[in-house]
Amino acid sequence: MFLALLSCEEKGEIAIDDQSVFDFFFVDTVRLDISTIHVDSIITQGTPSLLLGAYENELLGSITTRSFFQFSLGTGLEVDSEDTFDSLGLIIYPYTSTYGTGADQRIEIYRIEDDYEPEEDFFYQFDHLDFNPTPVGSFILEAEEDEDDSVFVRLSQSLGEEIFQMALDGDDVLDSDFDFREYLGGFVMVTVDENAEFINTIPFDETNVKLNMYYRIPIDDDIDEQIYTFPIGAVNNQFTEVQIEETNSVLNQIINQGELESSETGGISFIQGSTSLVTKISIPNIENIEAAFETFTINNATLEVRLIDGSFDKDTPLPSQLSLYYLSKFENIDQVLVTPPEGRLVNGELFLDDELGLDTFYEFNVGAFLEDMIQTKTLDDESLYLALPLGLASSNIQTLAIDASRFETKLKIYISKYND
Repeated sequence: MFLALLSCEEKGEIAIDDQSVFDFFFVDTVRLDISTIHVDSIITQGTPSLLLGAYENELLGSITTRSFFQFSLGTGLEVDSEDTFDSLGLIIYPYTSTYGTGADQRIEIYRIEDDYEPEEDFFYQFDHLDFNPTPVGSFILEAEEDEDDSVFVRLSQSLGEEIFQMALDGDDVLDSDFDFREYLGGFVMVTVDENAEFINTIPFDETNVKLNMYYRIPIDDDIDEQIYTFPIGAVNNQFTEVQIEETNSVLNQIINQGELESSETGGISFIQGSTSLVTKISIPNIENIEAAFETFTINNATLEVRLIDGSFDKDTPLPSQLSLYYLSKFENIDQVLVTPPEGRLVNGELFLDDELGLDTFYEFNVGAFLEDMIQTKTLDDESLYLALPLGLASSNIQTLAIDASRFETKLKIYISKYND
């Protein structure tokens, strides 16, 4: 009965001596229970990039991302009474990478009114800060642009004049970095186009994000143009908020319920960065191998994860690797995504069908995990969890639709059985 359940499709035999013979079996129809789970909290603060825009996945639904960030005082703005203010401007380089495509988006910039402090230790993907409803600047974000091009956003003239006057008056606000950040609050960038279809990744560092004050100083009979830069100070001065746009979308159902079986999502499971969707794979009958083969060795085992045809293209590229975690029900997936336990993580390589996109999959070596499952008889209810690699899960919106049907995503096991 167990052999039928396992469906050993290939068998070989080799003799070691006159009495010892090894039989070799190949098994590839072990039952897999596949679902999509939502990781409650993923830190989006302190990542090397901001996410800005909106994106709709036909299978999952729509999301919008907002970028919150602060600037520091720097070395200190010093001006004289004869100096004159010109303008305050934000400079960003938003074209490192774009996920999705479509028409240009109008982005508006608002000044944060809330205290720039997280409710817990960090800002997470669904955290929000209130901001003044009157924008202090705006610009057009293009889906395709040269990554060397910058965007200059002229900010509110009154805000710039106020800061400049503080410098003229020697205001205490400009005496310390803490006081300056408390006064300024920070900014948030928001897309205001309802039909936006791409999300842009903006590198958040002192080279790619700047707040410049432009002013003039008189020198003899001439005027010298000056620039003072308020630096970002630290990468912790930013976070990305993720908003779910459709209450009846599959994405919203997964987040509300915490987990959805692939049978409830059309035979598909999902992985998505920033919204923190992870695919869970359980192997409920793995202990049957021991009952079927008695004395045996797992020579090799690979998990082959196939993607839904047509669910990706050049505008929605796939990561070159995925991470696979082997965890028990007692381990916290939230913490594991930040600090994986030793020996519980393997990375799988992408095999990409460049021409037709019909035979694309990730492959993972899971032999050690299966042996442990069999030895413990799954007393700890171990499962496999597929996620974007560390560093990507909280800093992009890459989305994968996994074909969870029985004959697509499969476990391939190579077994040798000793016959004495």
